[in-house]
Amino acid sequence: QTPYNGIAYTNHNYVITKDIDMRNLPYTPPKEEFKGSLVGGTGTLEDTINSNKVIKNLSITNPYNTETEMYYGLFSKLSGTVSNINFDNCTINLLQDDSVVTKTSYVGFVAGVSNGATISNIITNSTIGFGTLGVGKTYAGGIVGYGNGNISYVANTGNINGNADHNFTGLTLNAIYQIGGIL
Repeated sequence: QTPYNGIAYTNHNYVITKDIDMRNLPYTPPKEEFKGSLVGGTGTLEDTINSNKVIKNLSITNPYNTETEMYYGLFSKLSGTVSNINFDNCTINLLQDDSVVTKTSYVGFVAGVSNGATISNIITNSTIGFGTLGVGKTYAGGIVGYGNGNISYVANTGNINGNADHNFTGLTLNAIYQIGGIL
Protein backbone atom coordinates (compact mmCIF):
# COMPACT_ATOMS: atom_id res chain seq x y z
CA GLN A 1 0.00 0.00 0.00
CA THR A 2 1.38 3.34 -1.06
CA PRO A 3 0.87 6.20 1.40
CA TYR A 4 -0.72 9.49 0.33
CA ASN A 5 0.80 12.57 2.00
CA GLY A 6 2.70 10.17 4.27
CA ILE A 7 -0.51 8.51 5.52
CA ALA A 8 -1.52 4.96 4.60
CA TYR A 9 -4.78 4.75 2.61
CA THR A 10 -6.29 2.68 5.41
CA ASN A 11 -5.98 5.70 7.75
CA HIS A 12 -7.61 8.36 5.54
CA ASN A 13 -11.07 9.88 5.82
CA TYR A 14 -13.42 9.24 2.87
CA VAL A 15 -16.81 10.72 1.97
CA ILE A 16 -19.21 9.00 -0.42
CA THR A 17 -20.84 11.75 -2.47
CA LYS A 18 -23.03 9.63 -4.77
CA ASP A 19 -24.73 6.26 -4.57
CA ILE A 20 -22.49 3.38 -5.69
CA ASP A 21 -23.73 0.51 -7.88
CA MET A 22 -21.37 -2.48 -7.59
CA ARG A 23 -23.24 -4.67 -10.11
CA ASN A 24 -20.79 -6.84 -12.08
CA LEU A 25 -17.79 -5.51 -10.13
CA PRO A 26 -15.92 -8.29 -8.32
CA TYR A 27 -15.05 -7.41 -4.73
CA THR A 28 -12.71 -8.99 -2.20
CA PRO A 29 -12.38 -7.41 1.26
CA PRO A 30 -9.02 -5.72 1.83
CA LYS A 31 -6.51 -7.53 4.03
CA GLU A 32 -5.51 -4.36 5.89
CA GLU A 33 -7.51 -3.19 8.88
CA PHE A 34 -9.35 0.05 8.07
CA LYS A 35 -8.56 2.72 10.68
CA GLY A 36 -9.90 5.80 8.89
CA SER A 37 -13.46 6.96 8.34
CA LEU A 38 -16.01 6.30 5.61
CA VAL A 39 -19.05 8.57 5.69
CA GLY A 40 -21.98 8.34 3.30
CA GLY A 41 -24.29 11.18 4.24
CA THR A 42 -25.45 13.46 7.01
CA GLY A 43 -28.04 13.22 9.71
CA THR A 44 -29.06 10.23 11.79
CA LEU A 45 -31.62 7.47 11.51
CA GLU A 46 -33.65 9.47 14.03
CA ASP A 47 -34.34 11.97 11.23
CA THR A 48 -37.54 11.53 9.24
CA ILE A 49 -35.64 11.63 5.93
CA ASN A 50 -32.80 9.18 5.33
CA SER A 51 -30.01 11.04 3.53
CA ASN A 52 -27.57 8.12 3.59
CA LYS A 53 -25.71 7.24 0.42
CA VAL A 54 -26.37 3.74 -0.93
CA ILE A 55 -24.01 0.92 -1.83
CA LYS A 56 -26.10 -1.44 -3.92
CA ASN A 57 -25.58 -4.77 -5.65
CA LEU A 58 -22.34 -5.49 -3.79
CA SER A 59 -21.62 -9.21 -4.07
CA ILE A 60 -18.93 -10.83 -1.92
CA THR A 61 -18.10 -14.44 -2.69
CA ASN A 62 -14.33 -14.31 -2.25
CA PRO A 63 -13.21 -13.49 1.28
CA TYR A 64 -9.91 -12.12 2.48
CA ASN A 65 -8.42 -15.53 3.28
CA THR A 66 -5.63 -16.51 5.71
CA GLU A 67 -4.48 -20.00 6.70
CA THR A 68 -7.01 -20.14 9.54
CA GLU A 69 -9.57 -17.37 8.92
CA MET A 70 -11.83 -15.89 6.26
CA TYR A 71 -13.24 -12.35 6.33
CA TYR A 72 -16.34 -11.23 4.43
CA GLY A 73 -17.53 -7.60 4.42
CA LEU A 74 -16.88 -4.16 2.98
CA PHE A 75 -13.88 -4.27 5.33
CA SER A 76 -12.27 -7.43 6.67
CA LYS A 77 -11.28 -5.70 9.93
CA LEU A 78 -12.39 -2.28 11.11
CA SER A 79 -11.13 -0.08 13.93
CA GLY A 80 -12.13 3.24 12.34
CA THR A 81 -15.54 4.79 11.69
CA VAL A 82 -18.25 3.91 9.15
CA SER A 83 -21.48 5.90 9.10
CA ASN A 84 -24.50 6.95 7.06
CA ILE A 85 -24.55 4.16 4.46
CA ASN A 86 -27.41 1.98 3.26
CA PHE A 87 -26.57 -1.44 1.79
CA ASP A 88 -29.27 -2.42 -0.69
CA ASN A 89 -29.64 -5.69 -2.58
CA CYS A 90 -26.18 -6.83 -1.53
CA THR A 91 -25.12 -10.45 -0.99
CA ILE A 92 -22.44 -12.36 0.84
CA ASN A 93 -22.19 -16.05 -0.04
CA LEU A 94 -19.72 -18.16 1.91
CA LEU A 95 -17.21 -20.23 -0.03
CA GLN A 96 -18.39 -23.72 -0.82
CA ASP A 97 -15.46 -26.14 -0.74
CA ASP A 98 -13.91 -28.57 1.72
CA SER A 99 -11.07 -26.16 2.65
CA VAL A 100 -13.40 -23.92 4.66
CA VAL A 101 -14.39 -26.46 7.33
CA THR A 102 -11.17 -25.96 9.29
CA LYS A 103 -11.31 -22.14 9.17
CA THR A 104 -13.16 -19.51 11.17
CA SER A 105 -15.34 -17.16 9.12
CA TYR A 106 -16.21 -13.58 10.12
CA VAL A 107 -19.15 -12.22 8.13
CA GLY A 108 -20.87 -8.80 8.17
CA PHE A 109 -21.77 -6.18 5.56
CA VAL A 110 -19.74 -3.40 7.18
CA ALA A 111 -16.95 -5.60 8.53
CA GLY A 112 -16.12 -9.18 9.36
CA VAL A 113 -14.49 -8.02 12.61
CA SER A 114 -14.85 -4.78 14.58
CA ASN A 115 -11.86 -3.91 16.76
CA GLY A 116 -13.35 -1.01 18.73
CA ALA A 117 -14.87 0.59 15.61
CA THR A 118 -17.61 3.21 15.57
CA ILE A 119 -20.50 2.22 13.31
CA SER A 120 -23.60 4.37 13.10
CA ASN A 121 -26.59 5.13 10.90
CA ILE A 122 -26.31 2.00 8.77
CA ILE A 123 -29.19 0.13 7.15
CA THR A 124 -28.75 -3.21 5.41
CA ASN A 125 -31.40 -4.80 3.23
CA SER A 126 -29.22 -7.61 1.98
CA THR A 127 -28.64 -11.36 2.19
CA ILE A 128 -25.98 -13.56 3.77
CA GLY A 129 -26.00 -17.17 2.52
CA PHE A 130 -24.18 -20.09 4.12
CA GLY A 131 -24.76 -22.43 1.19
CA THR A 132 -25.26 -26.17 1.62
CA LEU A 133 -21.75 -27.54 2.13
CA GLY A 134 -20.13 -27.71 5.54
CA VAL A 135 -18.61 -24.54 6.95
CA GLY A 136 -16.33 -24.18 9.95
CA LYS A 137 -16.76 -21.94 12.98
CA THR A 138 -18.72 -18.91 11.81
CA TYR A 139 -19.57 -15.52 13.30
CA ALA A 140 -22.16 -13.72 11.16
CA GLY A 141 -24.22 -10.55 11.58
CA GLY A 142 -26.01 -8.17 9.26
CA ILE A 143 -23.65 -5.33 10.25
CA VAL A 144 -20.57 -6.98 11.85
CA GLY A 145 -19.62 -10.62 12.27
CA TYR A 146 -17.61 -10.41 15.50
CA GLY A 147 -16.05 -7.82 17.77
CA ASN A 148 -16.62 -4.80 19.92
CA GLY A 149 -17.02 -1.08 19.55
CA ASN A 150 -19.70 1.59 19.46
CA ILE A 151 -22.60 0.49 17.24
CA SER A 152 -25.65 2.77 17.17
CA TYR A 153 -28.67 3.54 15.01
CA VAL A 154 -28.28 0.51 12.77
CA ALA A 155 -30.88 -1.79 11.23
CA ASN A 156 -30.73 -5.05 9.33
CA THR A 157 -33.84 -5.91 7.36
CA GLY A 158 -32.09 -8.53 5.25
CA ASN A 159 -31.92 -12.30 5.49
CA ILE A 160 -29.17 -14.34 7.13
CA ASN A 161 -29.69 -17.86 5.84
CA GLY A 162 -27.80 -20.36 8.00
CA ASN A 163 -29.39 -23.14 5.93
CA ALA A 164 -30.29 -26.26 7.89
CA ASP A 165 -29.45 -28.50 4.93
CA HIS A 166 -25.65 -28.58 5.22
CA ASN A 167 -23.89 -31.70 3.99
CA PHE A 168 -21.27 -32.74 6.56
CA THR A 169 -20.72 -36.23 5.13
CA GLY A 170 -17.10 -37.32 5.61
CA LEU A 171 -16.05 -33.99 7.13
CA THR A 172 -14.40 -33.36 10.48
CA LEU A 173 -15.27 -29.84 11.52
CA ASN A 174 -15.97 -27.46 14.33
CA ALA A 175 -19.53 -26.50 13.34
CA ILE A 176 -20.14 -23.60 15.71
CA TYR A 177 -22.34 -20.83 14.35
CA GLN A 178 -22.97 -17.55 16.10
CA ILE A 179 -25.49 -15.62 14.03
CA GLY A 180 -27.14 -12.30 14.88
CA GLY A 181 -29.17 -9.72 13.02
CA ILE A 182 -26.72 -6.93 13.86
CA LEU A 183 -23.61 -8.48 15.48
